[in-house]
Amino acid sequence: MILRLLFIFSILSCSAISAQAQSDSTKTSSIDSVAVLNDTIPASEKVISDSTMVKKTTPTDTVVVNQTAISDSTVTDSLAVKPKVNIKTAFQIFIDYGKFLTIPTDFETKYEAGVAFQMKNKLVLVAHAGQAELHPGSAIENGEYTVKGQYFKGGINYLIPLDNTNTFYIGGRYAMSTYDENGSYEISSPLWPNITRSFERKDLSATWAEVVFGTEKKLKNPHWLIGGTFALRILIDHDTVEGDSDPVETFAIPGYGRAFDSTEPAINVYIKWQL
Repeated sequence: MILRLLFIFSILSCSAISAQAQSDSTKTSSIDSVAVLNDTIPASEKVISDSTMVKKTTPTDTVVVNQTAISDSTVTDSLAVKPKVNIKTAFQIFIDYGKFLTIPTDFETKYEAGVAFQMKNKLVLVAHAGQAELHPGSAIENGEYTVKGQYFKGGINYLIPLDNTNTFYIGGRYAMSTYDENGSYEISSPLWPNITRSFERKDLSATWAEVVFGTEKKLKNPHWLIGGTFALRILIDHDTVEGDSDPVETFAIPGYGRAFDSTEPAINVYIKWQL
């Protein structure tokens, strides 16, 4: 009986040991599979991540390079397109055609022309000559006034070329005028007969300075230019009638304007021909 029990116990022990060994083997196999799976999955993810980075990074880098290339190309083109401004030595003759508009009027007649010598260093020597005959109706309320004379101006301009066609410039002038004036006026009285008096003064003179801002443009024919100026005239001196028995002061100065204004603005337009 005892032997039989020992035999059965030994059989059960062997079965238990065999089952335990099989269980350990199964656990080891599972661990190894998981390890292999873990090693495989990160590698795959890494490949996918690297591929994604390449796909994301490459277009960005390409765009930046292309933008840089386009920007460099644009700058190069703009520098290449900008023309070189050439200033040459030239002798010039100009006429103030705006003065011709005064010919049909009955209160003033003016003419003005001039010459200029342009140099490569952007300086231009300028000389003007003009003639004017003025009949301002507001000079004497109860009479007439006429002034007639010549004027001369000389100065210099400094050119600021915008391109080979358009030019801006600034300059200065010193001017003088010689003129004669005459007129008449009537003194009326309710008690006495009206008295008419006349006056005439010759060889009067005046001087002034001008600050000039101008612009001009070349026409299709490069020998012809058209332009305009704005000048601020500053009266320096002019003859007065102190000690004269006539109470009428000089009203206008040819080439300048009204004698009683210390400054006078002026606009001129001209056409120019150059060699």
